[in-house]
Amino acid sequence: MGFANLCKCRSPRRDWRTALINTWKSKVVITHIYHSTLLGRIKELFPEIKCASIQNGTRWDLSAPNQLKLNLGHFFCYGDVETDIMHIARHSVEHYHPIGSEKAGVI
Repeated sequence: MGFANLCKCRSPRRDWRTALINTWKSKVVITHIYHSTLLGRIKELFPEIKCASIQNGTRWDLSAPNQLKLNLGHFFCYGDVETDIMHIARHSVEHYHPIGSEKAGVI
């Protein structure tokens, strides 16, 4: 099954991820690379899989007009300010989970 998935997709960079998810029969994907469009593609291919992104402290300008639009499931972020940034930039986030404050050092 994994090899078939490697041959099925158009993008080799996506093929190996698709094969791994199918082979491992993943139920959840967790990443700290929240500023990537990868989770959106995984959600398109596997809508039944829960996807969680955890803010890692890297400060990307998510509100930049040329930023690719993100599609996140669960986003564990530092605080409410990220909610505003994501909303202004029209990124899609299903559930926000503010779990601390980078400014206050509470993480």
